[in-house]
Amino acid sequence: MNLGIVTKSLKNLKFHLIGLLLLFSLLAVSKQYSGIFPVGLIIQLATAVLTAILAEWAFFGNIGAEALRSAVITGMLCGMILMPGIGLHIIWLIVSFSIASKLLFRTSSGKHIFNPAAVGLVLSMFFFENQINWWGFTNVYIVIVIGGIIIYRLNRLSLVFSYIIFSFLSNSLLMGGDNYQIFRIHHASRTKNVSF
Repeated sequence: MNLGIVTKSLKNLKFHLIGLLLLFSLLAVSKQYSGIFPVGLIIQLATAVLTAILAEWAFFGNIGAEALRSAVITGMLCGMILMPGIGLHIIWLIVSFSIASKLLFRTSSGKHIFNPAAVGLVLSMFFFENQINWWGFTNVYIVIVIGGIIIYRLNRLSLVFSYIIFSFLSNSLLMGGDNYQIFRIHHASRTKNVSF
């Protein structure tokens, strides 16, 4: 085995993301999340990853290492976000559609527009009434530090900022007039103490 290939693979940030997701899944399985026997979670995750790899091969033919890593990440995300105990046929459909979305929704340059895992998970909510449920272990500090480094190195900070902006705007719109009401109450409490 060529040491240069191994070194190059270890420098690939998607490889680190796979490692982080694997760490989260192993920690979740080791604590037997929600009383579900860990074998069910392992089977769910393995089915999702295997389906993603096979779908990537079926839709795109001979796949390289980069596409393989991308498929593994999509499979791991879908497997860890789909509700534990969901049917294997639903996992197969959702993950297959996630990979197919790379072909369906792409730019003229060939890059996919949406995150494939997100497309599949939205589909699962609408058609299979799946509740989004992250069962992987999550530690805020690990996510912020390691995830932040990975996102920075992948040059995807714009995704984080667009999420924060969209989240703020959607919450503001959903609250409607309540934001104004909260401001008015806060403003009134501040002006009460002012004497002229």
